[in-house]
Amino acid sequence: MILSPVLISAYSRPDHLKRCLESLQDCDFSENTDVFITIDAPLTSDVRDLNKENHSVANMDWIFKSVNVISQEKNTDGEIIKIEAKRLLKKYGKVIMMEEDNIFSIDFLRYMNWALNEYESTESILSVSGWSPDDESYSNLSSVYKYQGYCSWGAGLWESKSKDLIVSREEHFNFFINKLSNISLSINYFSNVDHLIKGIYRYFLKNHEAGDRYINLKIFCEDSFSLYPGISRVRNTGHDGSGINCKISEEHLSQRIASLSESFYIESSKDKNKRFFKRIYEHYRLSFLKRSFFVASFPFFYLFILWHKLRMIFKRMFK
Repeated sequence: MILSPVLISAYSRPDHLKRCLESLQDCDFSENTDVFITIDAPLTSDVRDLNKENHSVANMDWIFKSVNVISQEKNTDGEIIKIEAKRLLKKYGKVIMMEEDNIFSIDFLRYMNWALNEYESTESILSVSGWSPDDESYSNLSSVYKYQGYCSWGAGLWESKSKDLIVSREEHFNFFINKLSNISLSINYFSNVDHLIKGIYRYFLKNHEAGDRYINLKIFCEDSFSLYPGISRVRNTGHDGSGINCKISEEHLSQRIASLSESFYIESSKDKNKRFFKRIYEHYRLSFLKRSFFVASFPFFYLFILWHKLRMIFKRMFK
């Protein structure tokens, strides 16, 4: 089996990074895996010491094939991970990306590398997800599902299929504006998974990083898929209050992850696929009040898109 490199994004949570590396080290094939860790420069003085601790953690005695630290003297606002991802994709053809708050099942690397090798030539599959929402009644360790979504909590990408997936914030913005100005597409897209409505609003109103939402919309527009495990291979510990975009959630902190499977297959049963889709929908479903708020504010959202398009037209006219 050809093993893909692992790329970890770290910033100001050395304790999380240590747990992440310890968990990854316990995975099958870890001793033959190259690990790359990006540590962006501190944006404010209050995280400078924590940022330094990340370097100490990364330079501990790990059993991986290699550990490579990539850092910057000036803060890149998260661009460092995109730059390194593109470099690794160009060099290796595949990469497994994650953040420092991820914890893994023992077969995480086995599952990710199986999927990245097995479906490299399948054009309709654009990524591999290590995470999936839990269903305690589900016990099949080997099943994998195709779903029109994307999750960065342990994500596998191919160089041949990711040229338009890892792009700048400006390209995110222009893509959102162009695609979401199509009202029919927007309604169809937002009715698919509730949390995407909230995510898009957070991006436009609060300037949050939108890589996940961008790839989600890209996959939807191209009628493509990601692979999701029937039982999650990743637990996100950033829901302990330390994560910028994650609220405290005991559901995520205590999420069950798989034990061990030595083989995998894509589930073909229509009934089981419907059950999996329902599981994702239920996990992300907004409350009636929240959904009503976002739907009621849609007209203002489209006024914003119209204003931006007019602004771009005038900008080109008087350039």
